Amino acid sequence: MELSSLQILQFQEKEFLLVPGLFNRQETDSILKEMPNVIAEDCPRRILEKNGQLRSFFAPEQTSELFSMVISIDRLVLSVQRLLEGPVYAHQTKLNTKYALTGDSWEWHRDYTFWKRDDGMLQPRVLTVMIFLNDITEFNGPLLLIPASHTVDDIDDEQNIINEQEGWYSEYKQSTNYMSA
Repeated sequence: MELSSLQILQFQEKEFLLVPGLFNRQETDSILKEMPNVIAEDCPRRILEKNGQLRSFFAPEQTSELFSMVISIDRLVLSVQRLLEGPVYAHQTKLNTKYALTGDSWEWHRDYTFWKRDDGMLQPRVLTVMIFLNDITEFNGPLLLIPASHTVDDIDDEQNIINEQEGWYSEYKQSTNYMSA
């Protein structure tokens, strides 16, 4: 699969791109079948909600050959390379298993702010890739996007005043051991 010129232009203008059908039903079914085995692993890569339900599982490719293949599949990697105009690597991988309308929320943020501060990432030449395994609606949508927010440098450096000992940030800090940079 090769991205069209129109898709690339949309990405450059809005900072996001939806690519329906990048993974076929058989592939997403295989991922869904593998997930319970991966997230059952009792390890520090499991991030739980306050109610004890699993929220996220970091670096599934460390113990799953399938997830290792997913993050290195050519049609995904080559598309990302084309959008970022150069070589790429996976900085962070995770499975978000959060249920709709329950559990803790993630406040609005830009990941790069934390990757710069905590991981030493020098430039915001970064792209988040999400593979939706279930139908997404306004009730269970995992993400709100702000088109063209990439045109403002460090938009949330000052706004992201957080309690580093509690909440989502403390959970995030535990996960940074599983990032590649």
